[in-house]
Amino acid sequence: MGVNRPRTTDQLLTGKLVLLGRLLTQSASAIYRRKFGLGQEEWRIVARLGSREGLPLTQLGKRAGLRKSQISRAVTQLISKKLLSRSVGRDDARQGRLHLTVRGRRIQQAIFRSAAKRSDFLAEGTSTTRLARLHRELDRLLERAAELLRQSE
Repeated sequence: MGVNRPRTTDQLLTGKLVLLGRLLTQSASAIYRRKFGLGQEEWRIVARLGSREGLPLTQLGKRAGLRKSQISRAVTQLISKKLLSRSVGRDDARQGRLHLTVRGRRIQQAIFRSAAKRSDFLAEGTSTTRLARLHRELDRLLERAAELLRQSE
């Protein structure tokens, strides 16, 4: 294929993507802790609920990439901070759904604006054509990563 074979984990595509994700998460966590007093699990939940209001706990955990114990603790904290409310399912309490409060919605919108600025900063100096190609490639990589997960289960 003409591509040089990686000699270290730092040169692997997966290694670079993991490092990129870690750096972005760490910078976001520092900002959101300082601005809103939210830990990593908390801001991830608030951010996810902004695009999918009323998710059950299990689906929210999957979308936010959190384990059951992490999401349970974070949801309890967010409810105590009055950023989330929980509605109980009619037939089964486990079917309860989570909703942002008015205050939670304001913070979610501020998180989104901050994330958009950080995204713009990353893309700075990249042409529209290259950015569109990058988005297509990232979508393809996300599909392939989902396939790797299915194969590993």
